[in-house]
Amino acid sequence: MKTSWTTLATAALLLVLSLGAWADDDYSQAELNQMLAPVALYPDTVLSHILIASTYPLEVVQANRWAQRHRNMEGAAAVSAAEREGWDPSVTALVAFPDILERMADDLEWTQDLGEAFLWDEGEVLASVQDLRQRAYEAGTLRTTEHQEVVIEQKTIIVEPRVSEVIYIPYYDTRMVYGPWRWHHHPPHRWHRPSRGYWNAGIFWSFGTRIDHHSFYFSSFHWHNRHTVVIDIDLHNHHRFHSGRSVVRYKEARRWKHNPSHRRGVEYRRSTVRQQYAAPSRTARHSGTRVERAQRVERIEQRLQNPRSSARSEPRRSRDAQARNDRQQPRLDRTERRSDTYQTRRETPSRMEQRSGERLRANEPNRDRAQVQRQAREERTRTTRTERPSREEQANARNLRQPERSQQNFQRSTRDRVDAARNRSSISERARQSRNENGRAERR
Repeated sequence: MKTSWTTLATAALLLVLSLGAWADDDYSQAELNQMLAPVALYPDTVLSHILIASTYPLEVVQANRWAQRHRNMEGAAAVSAAEREGWDPSVTALVAFPDILERMADDLEWTQDLGEAFLWDEGEVLASVQDLRQRAYEAGTLRTTEHQEVVIEQKTIIVEPRVSEVIYIPYYDTRMVYGPWRWHHHPPHRWHRPSRGYWNAGIFWSFGTRIDHHSFYFSSFHWHNRHTVVIDIDLHNHHRFHSGRSVVRYKEARRWKHNPSHRRGVEYRRSTVRQQYAAPSRTARHSGTRVERAQRVERIEQRLQNPRSSARSEPRRSRDAQARNDRQQPRLDRTERRSDTYQTRRETPSRMEQRSGERLRANEPNRDRAQVQRQAREERTRTTRTERPSREEQANARNLRQPERSQQNFQRSTRDRVDAARNRSSISERARQSRNENGRAERR
């Protein structure tokens, strides 16, 4: 009974979502700003998830119901548990923010309009986001706070969480935050204030949600090219991205593409979007295949019933095969001639090779002369090294000469001492003789 009620509810929801399928094709800037007013000041990564998820409204409703049933799960734990449901990754990422899912599911008309506009012209939607952010910045309501960081790069305003692991979602009065509203016939869309949070600097902030990098930072905006980029988290989950800008700079980031299978039967409202993404009907897809199969079966049955006709057609098939061979023979001859020409060209030396050979032959005498000179230098070097005593031999010779020098020095010093003693004795002898002569002279 529960399954039948669920089926009926889903069918009724599909009927509601399919209403208004023949809407106008063009969105004005006033309509885009009106739709984007409640979410334009969200962090880039959160806003990218909202825009992508809005193209799959039925999955948004399913995710909201799932979040209501699993209120005990929060943040990364809720996202990990919801991955088994098979939703689009951006829808799964919004499970960490049940207030956003609840607003999108309750305001289903707004969600569908936003998704159709995003599919209609992604660049125009992102341009409207920048226009609204510029107005809020000029009004003084979009500034860097303890919850978010506002970065301006080349006249582009980027909004990122101040702390990458904790995400805060702002609520603001769209009638006040953008300053004077220009389009009076299209007043800004408003959302109700969430039940949990607190006021700070004129903005009501939800309590921070701790999120895992792998399950959250995989999509953002390439503002310069005005499109959304995503990363396949199943293939690149070993990388840790800390902001939307790191996602854009990653080399494996690719442009986001809408997957119609996640629409789950919800019809596109805009004719241009419907022509681009809607799949052909089942009859159109399979009728041609069925007809071809029936014709093939009929031909096989005719051959089985009339084997003679098949036998009579055998000579004709032979003639056709011979004609095909005759037509193909000139082509084969041309192919063979090309092959022979190519082989001849490969065997014949080119003009460049001939010139290289001539230069080599002309330089042979110079090479021989240089080789002889090099060999002579090497021979002289070897001869010089052979005639010259080595350091070890020189050291041994010095060691052998050292005792002789010591002996010579000793003998020289001994001779010097003997000569000095002799000189002293001769001087003493002459002095004694001189004294004796003086004494004899006095006695006389």
